[in-house]
Amino acid sequence: MLDPEVRLYQRFCKQLERLGIHRLASEGPADFARRAGTIRPQAAGAISEITELFIAIRYGNKHGKEQLARFSQAVKVFYSG
Repeated sequence: MLDPEVRLYQRFCKQLERLGIHRLASEGPADFARRAGTIRPQAAGAISEITELFIAIRYGNKHGKEQLARFSQAVKVFYSG
């Protein structure tokens, strides 16, 4: 079973796929965000924010419910936008 942040990040990546931006198998989150932001400059800020939150939760020391809720909300807004 995947951790909640991974499921949310996958949802975010699927939304980007719907916009024509596919993540490469060898591409980490930060590299993918940079590339996606150049393809969709109008969404670059949101893409960067979502990716930074994911990295902080997944790989950093920001594992609290508040961070996860913020991340979830950012993905939800991006998905509905």
